[in-house]
Amino acid sequence: PSQLVALPYHGLSDEILAQIFEELHSSYQEGSRVHVPPPQYLLVSKRLHNIARPIWLSVISVQGTLAATNRFLAKLLTDPTIRNFVRGLGIKFFRSFTQSQFAILTVLDNLRRLTVHLDDSGSRRLNAKKSLPPMLLEPIANCPRLEELSFSQLVEVHSRIPQPVNKRPLQSFTAPVHSINKALLEYLTVRRVKKLRLTVFLNHEPFTGDLPWDHLTTIVFDIALLQDNDQGITWSVPDTLARQVRVNRVSRIFRLPLI
Repeated sequence: PSQLVALPYHGLSDEILAQIFEELHSSYQEGSRVHVPPPQYLLVSKRLHNIARPIWLSVISVQGTLAATNRFLAKLLTDPTIRNFVRGLGIKFFRSFTQSQFAILTVLDNLRRLTVHLDDSGSRRLNAKKSLPPMLLEPIANCPRLEELSFSQLVEVHSRIPQPVNKRPLQSFTAPVHSINKALLEYLTVRRVKKLRLTVFLNHEPFTGDLPWDHLTTIVFDIALLQDNDQGITWSVPDTLARQVRVNRVSRIFRLPLI
C-alpha cells in the first residue's frame, strides 16, 4: 500500500512555501469553518514562522463569546504587527461594546474585507431585522482600504453613514436584499459599488426599493430556503427590478438554493 512520504522543505524557495501555506490557509476558510490552521506549523522553524504568520493572520474570524472577542480586540490594540497583517475580518459586534471597540476597524490600515455579525442572542424570530449600531457607521466609513463589505444578517441602518474616507469603488457588498434602505443606498452609491450579492428570503415581501445602479456590473441573488416546505417554491426577480436590471445591463446570477 502507498505511504505518505515526508519531503524536506529546506530546498524550497520562500515563494513556493508561501503558496503552500496560502492553499492550506484557504482550505480552512471553506464553508462555515472560518479558522486558521493549527498553530504547530508556526513552531517548526523561525523561517516557516516568518513565512506563515502573515498568511495565518491575513483572514481572521472572531465570532465567539464576548470575552473572547474582547481578548482579540485588546491584542489588536497592543500589537501593531498583527494589525498590519489583517486583510479580512469577520467579527461579531455585541450590544455592550464601547465606542473604542467599534473603532478598532479604523486601526486596521490594510483591511480589505469586512464581514459584520451582530449579537442576536436576544432575538426569538428567525431572520429578524437587526439595527446596525450607530457607533459602527463611522468606523465603516473610515476604513481606508475597504473593498468588500458583508452583513451576515438582515440589518437596518437608521442613521446616515458618514462620507467614506476610501474614495475607490467598493468591489462588492453582500447582505439580505431587504437591508438596503435610503441610508445604505446612499453609502453604496457614493462608494460606486460594482457587485451586489443579495440574499432573498422566500418568506419576505418582494423587494421594492432602489439599488445603486450607476457603477453596478453584477447582481448575485442567493435564494434562502428557511424551511423544508420551501423546497417547491420558485422565485423570480420582481418586474420593476427586472426592468432596471435590463436597462442598466447588469449581469444576473441565481444561486438556488442557499441553505
